[in-house]
Amino acid sequence: MKVTHLLFFLLILSPLFGQVGKDAEAQSTVQQAIEKIYNFEFDAAEQLTAKLKPKYGQHPVVPLLHAMRLKWQFLPMAAKTPVVVQYQQTLNACINNAKKLLANPNTKPEGTFFLLAAHGYIALAYNYNSETLKAAGESRKAYGFLSDSFDFLDQNDEFLFTTGMYNYYIEQYPEDHPMVRPLMLFFKNGDKALGLRQLDAALKKATYTQWEACSFLRHIYVKHETRFDKAQYYAKLLADKFPDNPVYLMQYIESLVLDGRFGEAVPLQAKFTKNATGFYASGWHLFEGLINEKMDKNDARAAENYNMVLKYPVVESLTREYHALAFAGLARIASRKNEPQKAKMFTNRCLALAEYQSTIRSARLSL
Repeated sequence: MKVTHLLFFLLILSPLFGQVGKDAEAQSTVQQAIEKIYNFEFDAAEQLTAKLKPKYGQHPVVPLLHAMRLKWQFLPMAAKTPVVVQYQQTLNACINNAKKLLANPNTKPEGTFFLLAAHGYIALAYNYNSETLKAAGESRKAYGFLSDSFDFLDQNDEFLFTTGMYNYYIEQYPEDHPMVRPLMLFFKNGDKALGLRQLDAALKKATYTQWEACSFLRHIYVKHETRFDKAQYYAKLLADKFPDNPVYLMQYIESLVLDGRFGEAVPLQAKFTKNATGFYASGWHLFEGLINEKMDKNDARAAENYNMVLKYPVVESLTREYHALAFAGLARIASRKNEPQKAKMFTNRCLALAEYQSTIRSARLSL
């Protein structure tokens, strides 16, 4: 996720849901709805959300569930479409409802939680529309509620996710974007190791943010830490828990092929074939190309698949790295064919896109 503004890193600090009072039945309904959304069972999720409306129609949880469903159902959410407008309107309703919770000390942690989530998601909506300044403004609002959330960590395990994300990314972000380092002086220091422990604790203890924590742990270990074994652990948890979610299946296969575990990837790749349309197809062709190249030693087939990856548009949050890895594969093949100029061109195009530390290191070594 390449960003151009200091506060855009807050876009990834969006929690999901706080406690719906002390209503155990409502909490169970919310949790079920979330799991249905993650498993792409959108009609079932809407039915569960509807059950909350009579009692919680004015609570922020209802519009936030709607927004989350829209985000997954219309992935990737195209800019300047009616869905994006609906998404943003739903989040504004969440904010209005959440503000009412701030006045009461007993519900202030819950209100803070929903406001942080909603402002983060609205920032993403502006990002879809390439409205950078508006997205930055929402990010600033999110940071204010994030600061408040540190005080509520002992009261609610859901805040393990937000504090863990902050502790990790407040240190990682300037490592990825050195030009912003002087502007980070006003932010509270973080601790990457502590952040990872808090995210893992959120996976074990939290009710509503556990799978978001799991998803970001997978992402962190594959992108920043280059620990593909750890990434596989979290990716498998997600793929097993949500078998009808093709994103989680795609990311599980990714973690296996990047670790060279092609034998385990092949049967999953066969299962993934039915999803090989739209942006998913770029993932399928990348994995097939890596299997062709590294397991089958078939450069011709690998090149065909790598070139197929490049026929699909880049989806920033999902397939950007797949394009980088396809260029890296074409560079390796060109090098073996003794075509140094072509290999260098492909390598430079890889580096222009790559964000995974493993991809960047490998490409730089080949120059």
